[in-house]
Amino acid sequence: MAILGKTLQNSGLFTTTRFANEMTTSSLVNRKEFMDLELVFNDFYEITMTKKRYKEKVPRIIGAFVLGLAKKRLLEMYYDFLDKYFDRSTWELVILFN
Repeated sequence: MAILGKTLQNSGLFTTTRFANEMTTSSLVNRKEFMDLELVFNDFYEITMTKKRYKEKVPRIIGAFVLGLAKKRLLEMYYDFLDKYFDRSTWELVILFN
């Protein structure tokens, strides 16, 4: 069951954080993977970079299948259980959005 939470995770957003002095910072900033630079001390920087390569460990179709199956189970619970055994006037379905 551990795979369910990571099936649609976007691995392209992973980052690497490096700490460097002023000499090596200039070469790291010029790379295409560079994202962010933050001064930590006088000449000591924290550099955030994207990954050069990343490997998709789980196919995207598995993520789509998991989401579809979850939706199916929720609808089954709604129509096969709540609608069958409870009167609609006695309960209310609340949908929360972020």
